[in-house]
Amino acid sequence: MSVVRKQYVDMAKVARDAGEYAVQEVAFAVQGQAVALAPKDTSNLASSIDVKRNSDVESEVYTNVEYGVYQEFGTRFMKAQPYMRPSVDKIKSRLAKIWRQTFRRAYASNKR
Repeated sequence: MSVVRKQYVDMAKVARDAGEYAVQEVAFAVQGQAVALAPKDTSNLASSIDVKRNSDVESEVYTNVEYGVYQEFGTRFMKAQPYMRPSVDKIKSRLAKIWRQTFRRAYASNKR
């Protein structure tokens, strides 16, 4: 394999790995924000917020408590106390920065 081709293959692998890592970084950032914003009556909701890696390019931030959806959207008897959507909105503004930092770290460590 030529030197140029090997460098190209190495860079592609670094980019793929960095992309996978960046997806996880974003998911954990959303999780942290959601935990911070979740109503804290018993802290059960906040402690149930977790991240699940669905694939290399997809992660899911979720809660398994039944009333999580009612807290997020409210009911006709209870005002909504959103915690997940505002978390996503807040992290969206940092998304480019997270990706940029992740890729810079990956390429810098690959040069060594």
